[in-house]
Amino acid sequence: AALRRLVAAGDRAAALLRKQLALPQRPPKGLARLIRELDDPRFVVRRRARKALRARGMVAVPILRRAAEAGASADLRARAAEILEQILPTQAPQNTIASALIGKLK
Repeated sequence: AALRRLVAAGDRAAALLRKQLALPQRPPKGLARLIRELDDPRFVVRRRARKALRARGMVAVPILRRAAEAGASADLRARAAEILEQILPTQAPQNTIASALIGKLK
């Protein structure tokens, strides 16, 4: 019910959400290091980075997308894409809601 009211509020809701949900310009501390560690030659370091990035969930998605598209190596791009696939399906209901609201923001 609350979600329907939010979508129905249109531009007013969009302005409020834009203000409340503003993403930081820089990724949260430690994410860049974790991305670099995905390309580390040591398996244990890569595994720890994968686990930490998955645990960050949606917060890590923007930097993972950049790494998947333009990472330094093919391995890094593949690992970032794999983590994205693991994060995004678990967030599907929120993504659907977000997509509807983002449409109002444009």
